[in-house]
This record gives sequence, C-alpha cells and structure tokens, in this order.
Amino acid sequence: MDEVAAEMIDREAALADFDHARDDFEQAFSQAPDEGLDYRPKGDDYTVADLIPHITGSMQRYSRMLDMMKEVEYQELRLVADAQEAELIERHRQVRVDTTRRTENRQSALDEMEEAHDQLAAKLRAMAYDDYTRHAPVYYPGSEQVYPTRPADVSGWLADHYREHIPHVGELLEKWKRDA
Repeated sequence: MDEVAAEMIDREAALADFDHARDDFEQAFSQAPDEGLDYRPKGDDYTVADLIPHITGSMQRYSRMLDMMKEVEYQELRLVADAQEAELIERHRQVRVDTTRRTENRQSALDEMEEAHDQLAAKLRAMAYDDYTRHAPVYYPGSEQVYPTRPADVSGWLADHYREHIPHVGELLEKWKRDA
C-alpha cells in the first residue's frame, strides 16, 4: 500500500472514530430527563444541558482554527481567547428559560452540535492529504509555548472531548438524583 492510500485510510478511520464518539455522547445525553438538564452541582462549570453548546463551541473554535491555518499557509498562528463559546452557552441557557419548549430547545441544541460536527468533518475530508497532515506552529490562548498542530489532530482531540463528557453526563445525573 502506498503512503497516500495509508493516509486516506487513517483519515477515514479518525473521522469514523469522531462520528462514533459523537454518537456515544448523544446516547449518554439522551438518558438525561428534561427536568435534570439545568442541574449544576456546586463546583461544576456546566449543567447537563450546557455540555451541548460547550462541545459545539469547541468544534466551532477548531473549525475557525483550521481556516486560519490555511489562511496563513501553515505558518505561525497565535490564537486568542474568544467569548463565542461562553456566548453560545448563555444563549442556550436563555432559550431554556421557556420550560414549555424544553424538548424543542433540547433538539435545537443537538441539531446545532450535529451541524458543527458535520461541517468540521466535511472540512477535514475535503483537505488535501498534504495539508491534513501538515504541522503548523500554533500558540494557544494563555500559552507562550508553540504547539505543533496538524488538522489530523483535531478530530482525535474532539473525539476525546466527546468521550470526556460521556461519564460527566452520568456523574451530573447521579448528583441531580441525589439532590432532588
């Protein structure tokens, strides 16, 4: 097998893993009853429902980073913190105030996450193989150290992010049941 064929297989396997991680997260999230969505235990940053815009915001941020990497032709990139994820979470919290539309709002948030996921996956699939595996020196917000980053890394990081929040959903729901 030649190198391009191996890279194609690797990319498709990574993106399939990304899709499976999303499906696993959605399965865990589907276990949350509507009444428990806004529960946030003391010391936690997120409610159960906040996890959706949190994950969506991460995908949107990495998607913008991929665009910037391409724009600067994979040269040095210094990212700055932005408030878009916090704004997304707050917008979703405001929508959830209307408890009569909880199911509709829940589905809308999931649809937005699906859209961000699908757009990012399509962007990664559309990349030339050389660009997909190309390193760019990236400085992430709050760090003065360069972190060599490839678009190929992004789907793995985000699959891990989904997986990080699968047990988180369960932990939040257990605390909600105890506190209810």
